[in-house]
Amino acid sequence: FDATNLKGNFKLLDKVLNATGLNIDLAGGKCTGYVNIDGTGEIAFLVEASTKIENVQLPKLLELFKNFGQDFITPKNTKGVLTANVNWGMPVGHDLKIEQHQLLAQADISITKGELKEVEQLQSLGDFMRTDKKLKLFLKNDADQFSAKVKHLKFDDLKNDLTIKDGKLTIPKMVIISNLM
Repeated sequence: FDATNLKGNFKLLDKVLNATGLNIDLAGGKCTGYVNIDGTGEIAFLVEASTKIENVQLPKLLELFKNFGQDFITPKNTKGVLTANVNWGMPVGHDLKIEQHQLLAQADISITKGELKEVEQLQSLGDFMRTDKKLKLFLKNDADQFSAKVKHLKFDDLKNDLTIKDGKLTIPKMVIISNLM
């Protein structure tokens, strides 16, 4: 994890660490907020935080956090600037292992100037649309153009509210305006 210029007010009292006014430079942008870590529990620390993320470079963020445990979207095939407000909490074992299935998070995100390049799953969709007889009939000559555009998908703004609960990421319906359609 690589971040710089960490500033804030830290208070440790009776096994509770309260960090307020946090400010950190991360992945080309800034993060501000607070973190409360309660170490009074028998089994785990309880971590609660609120974070405002501004102008963070998406590829750098993915690299720092090891693609958030997925391999669908990686730094090599993304571009974009992330801004978000994230409220989250989770237990962390006394051995400092994160209890990921117990993570609870709500994030209001925005990605601007976004690009997805050479994403294998999207290319498979393009290939399917080009070879499926019904879709090809519907798309007529546009199937080849669709397949070519999906290799390098561009979008101006992507905004949504995401929720993580019980180990599941929920992404509500959203409108994506891109070069694809």
